Amino acid sequence: MKKFTFIGFLLITIAGYSFFSCKRANPAPEKAIAQTLIAQIDTFSARKNKLLAAVKSGQADEKQLQQLFLDLRISYKKFEWAAEYFDPAGSRFVNGPPVQEIEMMSGQVFEPAGLQVIEAYLFPKYDISQKAALIRQLTMLQTGCDKYKSHFANVAILDWQVYDATKLEMFRILSLGITGFDDPLTLKSAQESEASIESLKVALAYYEDPEGTKNLPAEFNAAAKYLKYHTNFNAFNRAEFITNYANPITTDITTLEKRTGIHETTYNRIPFWKD
Repeated sequence: MKKFTFIGFLLITIAGYSFFSCKRANPAPEKAIAQTLIAQIDTFSARKNKLLAAVKSGQADEKQLQQLFLDLRISYKKFEWAAEYFDPAGSRFVNGPPVQEIEMMSGQVFEPAGLQVIEAYLFPKYDISQKAALIRQLTMLQTGCDKYKSHFANVAILDWQVYDATKLEMFRILSLGITGFDDPLTLKSAQESEASIESLKVALAYYEDPEGTKNLPAEFNAAAKYLKYHTNFNAFNRAEFITNYANPITTDITTLEKRTGIHETTYNRIPFWKD
């Protein structure tokens, strides 16, 4: 009897340990999101290195260089929501506007840098006379990669920040994405916005809806599908996309935030939406 009791106790102990080990193996949403972001940044860095090597070699033709650049931009869009939210100052050197920026307080002038500057070297034609400048811009992108990785590896992401950042990315898609603001020469706004939408779906999938609804995943899928099949920049129906796809997503991100009991933090900034 004692032997049976001991064996039973041992089995229960092992089972309990296995259960809690499995629980620990599944990181909290914010931890899992940080790991995903780091992997996405590594992909961006690898694609940047591939384009840089192709430019340096001088053996890739214009079409190859342009496609490598388009792939690079798509990889950035997959973590743009977090980059712009957690390091907006650094992101101006990764995907900032191709114009000088002046710091309001100090008057310091920042020269344009990043993907939008690189785009002008490659589109509509590859300007080989700017090869040295192109190499310099691509090399500078690594600084942004290193900063992003350091942040997400060492600074905790909070749940409420994920919800805040994803909502802001939706508004970024509407104001800068589908308008072609940051890709005026390639006009691949639908493809890039699709990548951004998919990344938001991945991030928010870590949070389970207590009511078990599938509204938000279905809405993300519908928006991504619309963007996939409506890639003509000039013919794109922005009013339809905003009304039927984007607005429901932003509303239901807030709804999910409330259902999961995430504490909402209010900033001293102009509100972009109403609950």
